[in-house]
Amino acid sequence: MKQVQKMDLNILLALAIVVVVLGIGLLANTVPEGFEFSGYSSNNLITGAAVGVEDYVPPEVVEEEIEEETEEHVHEPFDFIMPSQEGNATSCGNVSSSITLTANVSAEGTCFIFNASNVVLDCDGYSINYSNSSGGYGVYATWVDNVTTKHCNIFETTTTGSQGIYFSTSTNLTIYNNTIKTTGNADDAIVLYGNINTNISYNTLNTSGSSAYAIDQSSSDSVLNSTIEYNSISTTGSGGGIYVGGYGSLVYMNSLVTGGDAIIVGDPQNNVSTNSINTTGSSDEGIVVSDTDNVIEYNIINVSGSGAEGIAIASDYNNITNNVVYAEGSGDAIAITSSDDNNRIIGNTITTTASSSDGIYLTNTDNNTIQNNTIITHGSGYGLRVDDVLGANITGNNINTTASSAYGIYFDDTSSSSYITNNNVTTVGTSAYAIYLFDNNDNNQIVGNNISTEGSIGYAIFVNTATGNNLISN
Repeated sequence: MKQVQKMDLNILLALAIVVVVLGIGLLANTVPEGFEFSGYSSNNLITGAAVGVEDYVPPEVVEEEIEEETEEHVHEPFDFIMPSQEGNATSCGNVSSSITLTANVSAEGTCFIFNASNVVLDCDGYSINYSNSSGGYGVYATWVDNVTTKHCNIFETTTTGSQGIYFSTSTNLTIYNNTIKTTGNADDAIVLYGNINTNISYNTLNTSGSSAYAIDQSSSDSVLNSTIEYNSISTTGSGGGIYVGGYGSLVYMNSLVTGGDAIIVGDPQNNVSTNSINTTGSSDEGIVVSDTDNVIEYNIINVSGSGAEGIAIASDYNNITNNVVYAEGSGDAIAITSSDDNNRIIGNTITTTASSSDGIYLTNTDNNTIQNNTIITHGSGYGLRVDDVLGANITGNNINTTASSAYGIYFDDTSSSSYITNNNVTTVGTSAYAIYLFDNNDNNQIVGNNISTEGSIGYAIFVNTATGNNLISN
């Protein structure tokens, strides 16, 4: 009984403290001349700013989600029937010494198998027609070193899970200047599984089946140091352009037009740089980053499908720098999703054109840096939208919105302890606030921002139901 009474007294004391704190909070707002406060916005320090503070409910904002590519992506070889005879310049078979084709070749299943190291398969422009009546590979290699496939035109006849080139558990591989076309579901043009030091360059790759990648580098600790460069990639199915598994890959100067996601980075410590990317399908992302410590830089990305993000980040400690991103559908240009922290979004140029398409969107993520980006939105989306975020550093950005109700920087809900400093924010639409803190966004520093609002009913800074924010010299 004494314990119960003690608990009741503790509860009453806690309630009394809450009542007193709320009373003090409501009285803590000092109302300077020309400002109006109402509702539950308290303890905000405001100097040198044109600010409106009240209980106001904005138009409903539809929550957005990014599908994370978090499961291990592994493409193990199929159990196809392989040739037993030796290959030569006019027929398929095993490659135990270098071969240069002098005619087109074909096979019922798999055409060529590397069974020796230090050899070259040079098609010299001739064709490999594989999988005529059953599944197979155009070119296959496993447990070899220093082999090359070049100058081949590779295509399949049947569509039974066949791949153009499949290299497994090998080292020092070269795939150069080939044209590969697949049409079946899950029929990838090139598959890498457990390889070290692979160079894939100057190839033309086309896939049209669902779930078919142009280049599928399976996730594996043993996949290391691939270079994928100067390839021309077109996919019309739902698979995607390049899946980057393993560590230490460079994906550089490729041109991709895809129906699925263009590039998926599924493992850490890879570099995706200077690629030209166009996606057209619904929710087809330009680049998806689903592991840590990757560098995404100097890419030009255009996404036009409904709900498609330019760069979707679903992991921590990534550097997203100096990219040019156009989002023409309803998706955001750059988005960081749930519990993906400590990313650096720096020096990107972003343009959105559709309604509800934000320039940069952060949700349920902490300690990210958003710095020196140029963001222009032409639809009703926001320049920068922040939702349930802790400790963001938002500094030195140039943000321009042109539509009605298109806020420059919008803190949606329950974000705190962030720095919003030295940004240039311009809005021209009706009711388009430059900086808007809505609903429980507390203890943020809003300092030294250069703000211009040209539309009617456009506050420079609008604080709603928030406490402990410092608004200084804006």
